Amino acid sequence: MIDEAGVAAFVASRLDGDPATVRRVGAGHWSVCFTFRRGDEWFALRVGRHRHDFEMDRYAVRWAGAGLSVPEVLEIGDLDDGHFAVSRFVSGTPLEQVAPREWDALVPAIVDAFERMRVTPIDVEGFGPWSPRGAAPFGTWKQYLLAVGTDAPSMRTHVGRRSSNGMMQVPSRCGTG
Repeated sequence: MIDEAGVAAFVASRLDGDPATVRRVGAGHWSVCFTFRRGDEWFALRVGRHRHDFEMDRYAVRWAGAGLSVPEVLEIGDLDDGHFAVSRFVSGTPLEQVAPREWDALVPAIVDAFERMRVTPIDVEGFGPWSPRGAAPFGTWKQYLLAVGTDAPSMRTHVGRRSSNGMMQVPSRCGTG
């Protein structure tokens, strides 16, 4: 991934933003998020290797409303070594960063959000990881659950292969010396 200085240069040259306002605000397994200001507005810039993720975010904005906060993806583009997405910045604290003393007050809002997600009609066909066009690969929930152990080389979560006894062989990530 690119560093804060590289993102600042990109923001200035490509996104017409203020490079002095660029800050890294978080990272997940698949992307890194930065904020920046353009005029009086703040934006989120996510950089990652999987354009597919950003396209799915663009599709998911249709479920915003009914109390669900889904930031609109304003732009998706390609980089030399990956992809980027620009959204309006929505402030908040990731759940994994909430202090234990804050959880009692937060639980009702989380339960409410889960309920809103449960009752929101979604327009995805099938089950499993859906595409940016709203199509998922499995015809039934049962087929999706039975495929959970699949470790195909084409999957980004691929970790190894099965041995003759059916057990997963995970390649070592540690050196011996």
